[in-house]
Amino acid sequence: MATNEEHQQFINPDLNLEFSNDLDIDGNIELQQQNLQEQSNCHIPNLNDAINNYTFDLNVLPESPMSVDESPSRTQNQRIKKELNNDERRAIYDMLLEKSVDGKLKRGITNMVAATFSVSVRSIQRIWRQAKQTENGGVSHKKTGNCGRKKVEIDLELIRSVPLHKRTSLESLACSINMSKNRVFNLLKFGAIRRHSNAIKPFLKEENMRARLQFCISMLNESSIPHNPIFKEMYNIIHIDEKWFYMTKKSEKYYLLTDEEDPIRSCKSKNFICKVMFLGAIARPRFDGQGNEIFDGKIGIFPFVTQEPARRNSINRLTGTLETKPLTSVNRDIMRSYLIEKLLPAIKEKWPRDDMMNPIFIQQDNARTHVDKNDEAFCEAARYGGFDIRLMCQPANILI
Repeated sequence: MATNEEHQQFINPDLNLEFSNDLDIDGNIELQQQNLQEQSNCHIPNLNDAINNYTFDLNVLPESPMSVDESPSRTQNQRIKKELNNDERRAIYDMLLEKSVDGKLKRGITNMVAATFSVSVRSIQRIWRQAKQTENGGVSHKKTGNCGRKKVEIDLELIRSVPLHKRTSLESLACSINMSKNRVFNLLKFGAIRRHSNAIKPFLKEENMRARLQFCISMLNESSIPHNPIFKEMYNIIHIDEKWFYMTKKSEKYYLLTDEEDPIRSCKSKNFICKVMFLGAIARPRFDGQGNEIFDGKIGIFPFVTQEPARRNSINRLTGTLETKPLTSVNRDIMRSYLIEKLLPAIKEKWPRDDMMNPIFIQQDNARTHVDKNDEAFCEAARYGGFDIRLMCQPANILI
C-alpha cells in the first residue's frame, strides 16, 4: 500500500493542493475524484492519471473531523433577525432624514445606518419607503393589535346569573361560569368586574328608621331650617363608650441590648388572657382664632378594676397587700358609680370655664347596663357645682 510521500510525487508542486486525511469511510472514490478535479480547474493535464494511480487507505480514520455545525461558512451565513420597536424605527427614520438631501439618500447612507442599528439594509430601505408612502411620515409597525393571541369575547351576563354565594372568590366564580381562573382575573384586572367588600347591616324596622330620622333632625341648627339646614357645632356633646383590652398578647416584640437577657412572660393560659374593660370619654376639641388649641377634648379613660387584699403569702407579696384585679362583669350599678365618681369629676375639672353655664350632653349607646337618662342619683350629681350635665342615648341599631 502506498504511503502519503509516494502519493505526493504524482502531484505537480506548483498546484497548491492539499490532501486531507478526512476521507469517506465508505470508500466513495468517485466523489473524491470529482472534488479533486474541481479544485484543479483542469490546469494540470496529468491530474486524472495521478488520481487514478492514487490509492486510499480506508483503515486510516480522520484525526480531527469537523462537524457540520462547526463549519465556518455555515456560521458566517447565519442571520440574526432583530425586531424593531416603534421608538427604534422612528430613530432610524430621523437619522435617514437628517442625512438626506432634498428627500433623497446618497449612496452608502443606508449601509451606514444599518451598521449603526445592527439591522439589514432591507429593513432600513423598508422604513424609508414606508415613511415616503405615508402623509405624516409614520414608520410605526402594524403588529400592535394584529399579532398575538386574539381577545376572546366573554358574555358577562353569565356572571350576572351566578348566585352571590358562588361569587365569593375567583376560583368559585371561574368554576361557576366554566372558565379558567386566569381569564377571570384578567376581567378583574381590566375593570370588567370589580371586587366588593360587603358588610352586614342591622335590620331596621319602621320605628328604627323614624328614630334615626328624628335624631338627625335634632342635630340641625333650628335657625337654619328649612331653607339652609346646617348641623350644630356639637361642642357640648361628650361621647362615651366601653372597650375591652387584653393585658398582654401571645407574641410581643422587644428591642434589647446585646448583653440583656430575654424577658420571661407567663400566664395561666395563653388562650384565656386576662382582659380589662375601659370607659372612654371624648369631646370635640376647640381652637382659638389663631388656630391654637384651647381644649383637646380628652376627658379621660377609666379602667374597670377593683382593689382586693391578698389572701395568702407568696414570693411576690404578703398577706393583705392590695392587688389590682379587673372586674369580670359590669352591671348598671357599677356603671352608675363610674359615671358619678369618675366621669363627672373629670368633666367638671377639664371643661372650658367660658362654657360652664351651657348644657352638656353625655351621649351613650343603648347597652342594657347603661344608666337611664332620668336616673335620680346621676341627675343630682350632675347638677352639683352649677353644671347642667344630661344623659342622652343614640337611636337603636345605629352605627356611628
